[in-house]
Amino acid sequence: MKNNLANPSKKHKFKLIIIIIILFILAKTHSIIDSRINIVPEKVYEINTLPNICENVKAGGFSDLFYKDGKLYILTDRGPNSDIKYISDKEVRIFYCPGFVPLIYEVNLKENEGIKVSGKGKIKGISSLPIEENSDCLPISSKGTLLQTQLSGADTESFIIDKKGNYWVGEEYYPSIIKLNKDMEIEKRFAPKNSNMQNSKIIYNLPEELNSIQRNYGFQAMAYDGKNHIYVFTQSTLSNDMYGRVVRFNIRTEKPDKVYKYEIDSDSTISGAVMYNKNTILTVENRNGINQVRQLNLKGKILKSKKLYPLIGLNKIDGHTKIEGIAYGGKKLYIVNDNDFGMNEDNRNDNFILEFTLK
Repeated sequence: MKNNLANPSKKHKFKLIIIIIILFILAKTHSIIDSRINIVPEKVYEINTLPNICENVKAGGFSDLFYKDGKLYILTDRGPNSDIKYISDKEVRIFYCPGFVPLIYEVNLKENEGIKVSGKGKIKGISSLPIEENSDCLPISSKGTLLQTQLSGADTESFIIDKKGNYWVGEEYYPSIIKLNKDMEIEKRFAPKNSNMQNSKIIYNLPEELNSIQRNYGFQAMAYDGKNHIYVFTQSTLSNDMYGRVVRFNIRTEKPDKVYKYEIDSDSTISGAVMYNKNTILTVENRNGINQVRQLNLKGKILKSKKLYPLIGLNKIDGHTKIEGIAYGGKKLYIVNDNDFGMNEDNRNDNFILEFTLK
């Protein structure tokens, strides 16, 4: 009598192979991310209680979100400014509120009242103006007066709050990482080695290759592991390279300890990042004109992200919407738009936060 277990038929072998393949696919799927985003926002919060930051200009330009202890915090960028213009063959931008200093707000989510923002206040010790012409362009006032560039200038685009309550801010000009204490005063600032722009108050210990960023395409996104490391992303590829960069920076030793190359093309940009678990970062990116939530595993020297969901056809999001910040907490994912202070080509004035559930 033949032992069917010892000599499985071809049919049984085929079934066994199919089962193994299915189990492998399921294992790979769950290893990527064990939750899924409900593509329909659960809530849309209108930000409708904003103060004026200068004459006839309301606060806006929100560039990042962070979730901590049940609260959301929001960061503005450098303030209202125009697209690049040309005057006597010089590239210039109009800075409509040249005295504006980036702000961090505490966000109060109330479904029936929209969003109310309060505190924390201005970042002390920086300017919003470019650090030099080559870091962005020449700044001028709305009256056409040439403004002075400032080595203390910062185009703030990303931030986190560490477990001690310090703020860490990524900015695009140098690019640099700025450490703020609980009172939002600058304690230290870190920029690339051998930068052309030298300031005695800055520590130049970041990778020298970051001097090759595309103009004003510096640290656009930042994620925090909840312990000693932040992961800081350049907005896109370096000007002399086909990869973006992710710098792992140890906030305890205050030194970079690893640099990854990030696979993204020169026409695409990353605008926000948040730690999902110890090996996974969720990002929000614009890939060839489409806003997407993507998933990135921290493995290998060259990092590749995978698309989770395209953010198209959602309430409030169309092809012109600038998505700038992403936060995660309480099994909720939050995304904020940047309305350019109402100075964009689409003259978009609304500010909002979308809330998604991770399932």
